[in-house]
Parts: sequence; C-alpha cells; structure tokens
Amino acid sequence: MFRNNNPEVKFRSTCGALVFGAAAALMIGSPGLALSAPSTGSGSSAAEVPVTMSDYKGAESTLPKTYAAPKAGALKSFTIGFMNPVGGNQNLQAVQDGAKVETERLGGKFIVKNDNGDVNQQLRNFNQMLVQGVNAILLYPLDPKSLGPVIAQAKKKGVVVIGYDVTNTANDPLPDGYVSQVMQGRDWQAWAMSKAMAAAKPGGQIALIGFAVPVPGIEYLMQRVKYWSEKMGLKVVGRQDNQEDAAAGGKTAATALLGAHPKLDGIIAYNDPSAAGAAAAARTSGRTIAIVGMNGDNYGIHGVEQGTITATFQNDAVGQGVQGVVGAYDALSGLQIPKTIVRPPLSAMTKSNVKTVTTWDQQLSALNAK
Repeated sequence: MFRNNNPEVKFRSTCGALVFGAAAALMIGSPGLALSAPSTGSGSSAAEVPVTMSDYKGAESTLPKTYAAPKAGALKSFTIGFMNPVGGNQNLQAVQDGAKVETERLGGKFIVKNDNGDVNQQLRNFNQMLVQGVNAILLYPLDPKSLGPVIAQAKKKGVVVIGYDVTNTANDPLPDGYVSQVMQGRDWQAWAMSKAMAAAKPGGQIALIGFAVPVPGIEYLMQRVKYWSEKMGLKVVGRQDNQEDAAAGGKTAATALLGAHPKLDGIIAYNDPSAAGAAAAARTSGRTIAIVGMNGDNYGIHGVEQGTITATFQNDAVGQGVQGVVGAYDALSGLQIPKTIVRPPLSAMTKSNVKTVTTWDQQLSALNAK
C-alpha cells in the first residue's frame, strides 16, 4: 500500500510541519550546486550533478515573486498583527522576525500572537487582534472554513488580511476576505527535491515520508514529489507518515520503509527533522541511501554537514515575513496588489556549499542594518 496514515495524531502538531519559505530582497537564480557524497559511514549518498533552482519551468515559475516596493512614509501610522501558528518553530520564528523587522523599518507597530497549532486558539487570537485595532493581519489559516466568519468581520472593518499558503495553487480562488496570499511554492519545492534525488540515484527506487495529519499543503507537496520523481525516472515504491512531526517520528517511518523495501535507494522527506530521522534509521540498519529534506533549518544543516543528509533546500523564511508586511503596507496605502505571489526555496544546501549559504540569522542582521 502506497500510504500509511494515522488520523489519530493531534492537530496541535500541524503547523510545526508547515515550513514557511519565501524570498524578499534575495532573488531567484542560485548557481548550480553539486550534490556531493559523504566520505564515510552508512546513511546518505549522492552523486555530482547540479541542481539549479531557476531551471524550474512549472506553473509557479510565472507567478509574481514580490509586491511593489513600499513607499516609506505613505502611512503615518499602522499596526501589523502577526499570528504565528506554532511559536518556537525555527522556520516560523524566522518568518515572524522578518515581518517584525520590516514593520518597524516602515514605521509601524508589530503585535504577535501564538496560535499553538490550535484552531480555537487561532480564532481567539484573530478576534483579539481585531479588538486591539490592528490594520492588517498576517496568518497561516489552520482551518479556512472555521476562520470564515472572523475573516468576514475583518473585511467589514477594513482590516487587510494576508494569508500564507491559503490555497495549493494560484488557480484556486482565494476565500472571501483575503486580500492576497504568499505561497512558498510547493510545486517548486517538489521539483527541486525530486531533481536532487534523481541526481543522487538515477532511476532508483525511492520512498516518501509525509505527515500523518492531512494538512492540505503538505499533501499537495507529497503529490507533486511523486509526480516529479516519476517524471524524472525514479520509482516511488512506498510512503510512510511521520506521526509526531519530529525526528523520532521520521526515524520510525523510515525504519518501516527500509524494512519493507530491501532495495530502496532513497527517501524524500517533507521536512528536515523527518530527513534527520531517516538518516538515523539508515545508520541503525547499516544501509546507505540518499536522503533529501526541505527547510534549511538546523536539522538539515547539521545533517548535510555530517554527510547523513544528501541535500536540503533553504526556504527564505525571513523574506516571506518581509513580503507579507510589504503586501499589507501596499494594500493599506491604496495600491492594487496581486492576489498571489510565490517565494520558492532560495537554493540547494549540499555538503559542498552548506557552510557558505547565508543563514536566516545573517539575513535578519542584514535587514536590521538597512
């Protein structure tokens, strides 16, 4: 059976899995990056084949990637409300930090609420934001249907609502009340991950690790990974889901995949903690396989440095936060903004370049220096 999913997993884990990524000041066009094999030990393996992000020519490549540059002073005062779906998550914290820096740079006030991955808490936080008189709200909708009534209230009050990954594709209509959305480019991500795996294990048998909670964005990502992998000549032979949205859950899923498929060549995981878990499972079983993740967080960076993860891809979480604020500022200034922009991964991270890629902290420092 291709997929093993447990619906009993608590929804509170959902947004830890929702890796945010976008680009603002940094643009697409990273140079080709070679996938280099680790020197010793079981775990990950790779081949020397370049992955160039700008080679992607799928549907998302034609979408706008930024809002119009904000005109400083266009607003005398404004308040941005940022709703972090899961406080403490590395990616989401970087999104929040980028939004805060840009808000303050433009002379605004920044308010943060932590939704704790809970739909009811998100509803309460949204209502509190309205009571506090914010001019715009940035959020990742945990349950778009439940949010419908409060989004409608925001629209009546003239509050600009910018969502992150509200729909899976730009062709899907935005729910009423959203002024715009920032997409991280799930199809672009899937293409990049599949290309890295095809470079590492041409024509190989691979398996996928998804998330047990059926989050629409992650499900779409996994569907597109399967599509692109097969298009690139890989054989997708199975899938297991991470029940915990943590490295331990990734290890459990990978252990099952390795046991079921003795000729498995690689695993593509929906995020870096799952990839790290897969690497641990491979070491325990004495297997050498290619492992590809997504995030560019500490799990991914460490794994790539150690040679236990073949490649990951850096989401520009800082830039996504910046662009959310820019979109809100432009809308509040009376500008017509696009319904959707896309901010795909900035670059591949491999053993040959991982120490030279600009980190989120370094990006934030550069923004603060402006």
